[in-house]
Amino acid sequence: MPPHWTHQVLLWSLVLLHLPSAPAATYYPKPDAYHTVDTYNSDVVKLPNEFPGLVKLEVAGKSRGGDPLYVTRVTDPAATGKKLKIMITFGEHAREFLPVESFFKLVRDLGTKHKAGDPSVLHILRHTELLLVGLVNPSGRRHLEKTRDFCWRGMENGVDVNRNFAWEYGGPGSSASKDSEEPGIFAGG
Repeated sequence: MPPHWTHQVLLWSLVLLHLPSAPAATYYPKPDAYHTVDTYNSDVVKLPNEFPGLVKLEVAGKSRGGDPLYVTRVTDPAATGKKLKIMITFGEHAREFLPVESFFKLVRDLGTKHKAGDPSVLHILRHTELLLVGLVNPSGRRHLEKTRDFCWRGMENGVDVNRNFAWEYGGPGSSASKDSEEPGIFAGG
């Protein structure tokens, strides 16, 4: 007769107790593996040259620290007619490194697949204009880079950018001041 399930749990518990445990350690991100604000700014301006016609770059404003707030437009320039516009933002939180890297991966994948004639990408970009903001919070990222506080989430003044979007403005966790937002893209200025 097979052992009762409680016996199996007890046996596995004993096995797990005798497994060696990982040594205690503190892990930090390796910031040199990701875009800094400066490398983001230098790489984003190269995208229109990598994919001429398909990718266009605009400056929608400046951050509190003076960095340009870029909007990268991706669409098939040969397609005419009305297109659905979709805005996707990356890099709202200073400590989140991967969204900015995902922005570059998305643009390069779309550009490469469009150039190769991928039917799905051709269809999407014929009917859609993507407006991509690859780094919404350069001020917060600069603060993180300067202080090396890898838990820093907000802007340099501590405001959490995505809690101050115009939609349902002033809710729990947001600042009571419209002046606390990054000007330009989301503040309506």
